[in-house]
Amino acid sequence: MSIIGGFFYFETIPDQHDICDCLNHFHCLSSESKDQDQVRIIKYAHGYLFSKGKHNIRSLITSGQDSLGNAFVMLGYSNLDDWKAWNVAEGSLALPDVFPPSFPDKLIDMEGEYTALYFEAQTDTLHVINDRFGSRPLFYIKTDKGVFFCSNIILLLRLCRHCVNLNPAGLMQMFRFGHTVGQTTHIVGVERVLAASHLTVSTKNGSQRKYWNLDYDPQINLDPAD
Repeated sequence: MSIIGGFFYFETIPDQHDICDCLNHFHCLSSESKDQDQVRIIKYAHGYLFSKGKHNIRSLITSGQDSLGNAFVMLGYSNLDDWKAWNVAEGSLALPDVFPPSFPDKLIDMEGEYTALYFEAQTDTLHVINDRFGSRPLFYIKTDKGVFFCSNIILLLRLCRHCVNLNPAGLMQMFRFGHTVGQTTHIVGVERVLAASHLTVSTKNGSQRKYWNLDYDPQINLDPAD
């Protein structure tokens, strides 16, 4: 199973050795082989972006960093300006040599099923963007040290060493509906990124907005001539 995530630290950035060790020893299923796992960790100005997937298969992971300090990681498939940017053979997105200032807007306008984390060096901001229907899960924890993201909730808890306290509301939703609702999870302090979301994190502030809504606007008495 492919996994991505990232950390944004407000103060001192810890050594990446512990992160690498945790990623190398983590597997989602007891029967899953770790022999072919490929781990990549990208260090940027305020933390790390990371990914884990299998060698020699289409893991649907795209990651990269340019000479200006911009860093990017994505799980899923998508286009940029057109579908020619998607490399079918490798299962990854063809990235530009240098990320343009408009890159966060391009991520919002993309089509496909994806979750992306992008650090923009010029504005010192981490952007977290997913597709319109939230096809790829992403969870996050906010602490005094920083904000932590991961597509796997168990790995997220291990990486940031978050104390596990069960959320009664989340558990009730799971038993009643078979899943949690909205941003709620079954762990206190852990939230899920909603579909069509654009989150920004910086040392000064953070924000979250929905960039798209599925509108329901029925119309009656329409003229067939129109």
